[in-house]
Amino acid sequence: MKRLIKIVCSLFAIGCIFFGVAKADDRPKESKPNVIFILVDDVGAAWLPPFAKQIDESQVEDEIINDYKKTFAKNGFDLTRHMEAARNSMPFLDKLSEQGAIFNMCFTSANLCAPSRAGILSASYQQRYGGYDNVDIHQVGITDSFPLLTNQFKENGYATAMIGKWHVGRHDDRLNPKGSHIEKGKFTNEYGYQSSCAPGQNPLDHGFDYYFGYNNHTSLDYEADDLWEGYERVPQRPTGEFLTDLFNRKVEGFIKESLKEEKPFFVYYAPKTLHGRIDPPPSKYLSKFDTGVPFTNNYAGHLFALDEGIKQIYALLKEYQQDENTLFIIASDNGAPAPVPPYNAPFKGGKGTGWLGGSHTPMIIVWPGHTIHQITDELVSTMDILPTALDFAGIDFPESTDGRSLKSLLTGKTNKSPHEVLFSSGLHSTRWSYPYIGEKNKRDSKDCPLFAWTIDQESVLLLLTETPKGLYNVLPAGLPERVVLSNWQEDPKQEINIEDNNEIQLKKKRIHNWLQDLAEPVLNHQEDFQKLINLSGN
Repeated sequence: MKRLIKIVCSLFAIGCIFFGVAKADDRPKESKPNVIFILVDDVGAAWLPPFAKQIDESQVEDEIINDYKKTFAKNGFDLTRHMEAARNSMPFLDKLSEQGAIFNMCFTSANLCAPSRAGILSASYQQRYGGYDNVDIHQVGITDSFPLLTNQFKENGYATAMIGKWHVGRHDDRLNPKGSHIEKGKFTNEYGYQSSCAPGQNPLDHGFDYYFGYNNHTSLDYEADDLWEGYERVPQRPTGEFLTDLFNRKVEGFIKESLKEEKPFFVYYAPKTLHGRIDPPPSKYLSKFDTGVPFTNNYAGHLFALDEGIKQIYALLKEYQQDENTLFIIASDNGAPAPVPPYNAPFKGGKGTGWLGGSHTPMIIVWPGHTIHQITDELVSTMDILPTALDFAGIDFPESTDGRSLKSLLTGKTNKSPHEVLFSSGLHSTRWSYPYIGEKNKRDSKDCPLFAWTIDQESVLLLLTETPKGLYNVLPAGLPERVVLSNWQEDPKQEINIEDNNEIQLKKKRIHNWLQDLAEPVLNHQEDFQKLINLSGN
């Protein structure tokens, strides 16, 4: 009888092979999901297709259109063509988003690069340890009070990589900073100081197996000379090499090695796209766009270059049958500074301002077969990104974090956000964005007002400290402190100040209680911080 059973089993196995039925050992094994988190730089939500398709031309600020015409489009401007460029800038991402969640109301914890990234990686308000401005993070760096959640992935068997812009660590003072400067409009980094990491500040010290990138606010699109691989500085890149292509290859290479080793991976990919100086991308990306304005074509071409990289990554995942076992997240670190329509529509303001456009960000989360497709206006935060990824991976994260897992919302178990309210506080400056007061003053970041806001599902209360006399030529007398209550659903540009004293006092108290748990700014604005506390307490 046993011999007969063996013969039957053998015949069945042969039949499976002959007819192409995979054995259990040949099938993709259930495992922890891979995680790819892409953090684009200074990209407004309206420039990614899933969000651009929801925006109409009337929602773009007139100030932005007029400023852009004067600066970049003196030979003519067509808003319709700009909208089409935004809607077609990342076609692969657009298609991928149909398998997951598109968050229309996602906000960062800050309106500037470094503090925002600190909030994302710690999943907590970085203001708790004094991080309001870039200079605060440069001064403090990563400390015991700022633990990164990235460590949990490595500790739980993940292969981990950080590729691109780090910008949360202190620089290495052993390198001579006198060799780092701006020369003839070109960023130079002779000794590597401006992109270096001090001991204990490198991504390799915080849960990453591999690091290729720069610890600075920006880099160069071509011939980058500020890159590091692990603890070693990389020689200046060859002529003609496009930085986004290089980063795309590095991400793809790391993923391929991880897949060969059959290890789940976590990749934090933070490309330069679209920070600082924006040089024309290679023609294969640029030729897709014809808005009539060369700068806009460059802008869209950079996004398309990143999209092509994502497309190649998914081709690799599909080859290893891991495309449906990979959690994908994309967001931006803050609102856009460059006033390229549609900018940060439908919201007012941009990077460095307290208006909602300064900290509103696109966010898309996809795990094919696990996340339901939805376009939601529920309030979420970029602080939720790592808690969500860890939750999907079955890894615990500290309950003390301000970020929350969005797993239940993503899988359809609930249609409500874990956040009833969100907060932010930082600089209200003209340095990085369109000058809403009629003047751009690049030196104002040290003396500009400080803001704090709280937002719920209906309205936002914005508090602004006084604008000093003489800071701006157009405001010789300055401005008094301001309290602005807006219905963000009906008035996203925050043009109508709602006079509802009861609602204002309720939200003031909310901000006051939040501010009381924070540290004052590390380097500047300590007096303004106390003024915010007093303003919210009145």
